[in-house]
Amino acid sequence: MKNQLQTVSLVVTLLSLVGCASLPNVPARDGGAQTSATQGHELLEGARGTHLFQQWWRPEGQPPRAVVVVVHGLKDHGSRYEELARRLVAKNFAVYAMDLRGHAHSEGPRVDVGTFDDYIEDLGAVLERVREREPGLPVFLFGHSMGGMIVTRYTLEHSAQLAGLITHAPALKVDAPGIQVASVKFISALSPNAGLFQPNLDDYSRDPQVVSATKADPLIYQSAAPVHTASELLRAIERTDARMEDITLPVLILHGTADKLTSAEGSKELYRRARSTDKTLKLYPGLFHDLVHEPEKETVLTDITAWLEARAPGATTSAK
Repeated sequence: MKNQLQTVSLVVTLLSLVGCASLPNVPARDGGAQTSATQGHELLEGARGTHLFQQWWRPEGQPPRAVVVVVHGLKDHGSRYEELARRLVAKNFAVYAMDLRGHAHSEGPRVDVGTFDDYIEDLGAVLERVREREPGLPVFLFGHSMGGMIVTRYTLEHSAQLAGLITHAPALKVDAPGIQVASVKFISALSPNAGLFQPNLDDYSRDPQVVSATKADPLIYQSAAPVHTASELLRAIERTDARMEDITLPVLILHGTADKLTSAEGSKELYRRARSTDKTLKLYPGLFHDLVHEPEKETVLTDITAWLEARAPGATTSAK
């Protein structure tokens, strides 16, 4: 995490917590009518009975060769990956994208989580449903930012169920002073709903149209996320850092060198320490955080597609 946690005086912060309002709790929504036979959506039950929204895109007229499951990050939702999905569908992949609990169409207090393990259990429920719909197909995980942490954590526990992992600007390293990290955990214990976790949307992409659309997106919770979410992410980063060597399946790691929101050093560390014999690190000079929405997105989308094509059944090129 990089420059996401606001630098504030602990004393001032504690005083500001008095009378903090509860987070808006939004019920799950079905997302409206389905658009075609090859695109659909549904609600399913995740951890603690929370109803989650997921959608999918599938090739028409032939069975898919593999499945890619997309997990988004903060200030984000599954529909923002439709361009990536359609690119992969054209290569005969099925793509599923969930909305995290408390995000977009999924149920729950906005951008809050009980424990980080709820995200992992939610992803497990999504994958169980995917396997019912796509029996026998290899499954690849794609995770952006905090979603990159979620898919990495899931992989550490369930790698035998997966064909590969793609991390896209993952939140794998804390780039903040130790006292600031300790303050976040302390404040979270006192007032977990305090809105102190506010990534700067201007740092997502160098494309001003992308930034404007994100700021106007009604599915994105524009207020600050609760400090509890930041605290849970910090704990997940600590637990994952202790186990990076346990990543052994094929992995593609993507990061922009000018990312101000998550540290590229975390991606480098994962590449160095993962024991995968098939691992690839791609660093994009000058790119910001949201690589598939950067002006150079064509290069990024091509890299993702080529990597998956080389590792899915029916591949015609050798893995690199």
